[in-house]
Amino acid sequence: LTTQRNEPRKQEKLNTPTLYECYAQARVRCGYSFSSQHLTDLPVGSIVNVEEIKGQRARISSPIHGWLSVISKDGNTIILPLNKHTAKIGGKVMFNYRYNGNNIPITAKI
Repeated sequence: LTTQRNEPRKQEKLNTPTLYECYAQARVRCGYSFSSQHLTDLPVGSIVNVEEIKGQRARISSPIHGWLSVISKDGNTIILPLNKHTAKIGGKVMFNYRYNGNNIPITAKI
């Protein structure tokens, strides 16, 4: 699903819902348009069922019905087909590191 940022993407009808994984936080909206109602943000590692891909947007049916971007406005990939061997589990972990008597919050992707 990788394309150049300005290259238009054809509409892709999938035969069955296909599992994809979020590699970045994904903003889910009610409709195709970026001005449609914001429903939720899915965290990194979320698994979604993609029903169709139209342009740079994907219509999902699970874990919520809505539309999300396949590629960010900066050109970064947001979702990719699920690879069971390399799938992320749980998204991010936060912990504190103690250095010179100070607690330093650290976020790590898992």
